[in-house]
Amino acid sequence: MPKTPEKSQASLWSFFQKVMAVASVLVVPLMAWVVRLEVTLAVHTTEIERLKEDVSKVSKVEDNVNVNTVALAGLTEKIDSADEKMSTIIRYMRESRDERRNRDSNDP
Repeated sequence: MPKTPEKSQASLWSFFQKVMAVASVLVVPLMAWVVRLEVTLAVHTTEIERLKEDVSKVSKVEDNVNVNTVALAGLTEKIDSADEKMSTIIRYMRESRDERRNRDSNDP
């Protein structure tokens, strides 16, 4: 039995209605998913900006540490030099003391 054009149109219209019903049901979850993605993107963008600020702060601290390292190296050299000079002075003072003791002990 061949389909009449009216039955064909009716079945096409019925199919179209079913497709629209399915599409309508899928729109709500799709919109919720899109909103969730937007919120996640906004949170990630905010987090990225905060992390960039943190990296900038760490970079500044690192620069300060490098400057302080150079300054500390200079101070270490100066302290080592002063220590060497103090050791020399102490050695001369001890030698002088020992010479005086020897002189004093040799004098009658």
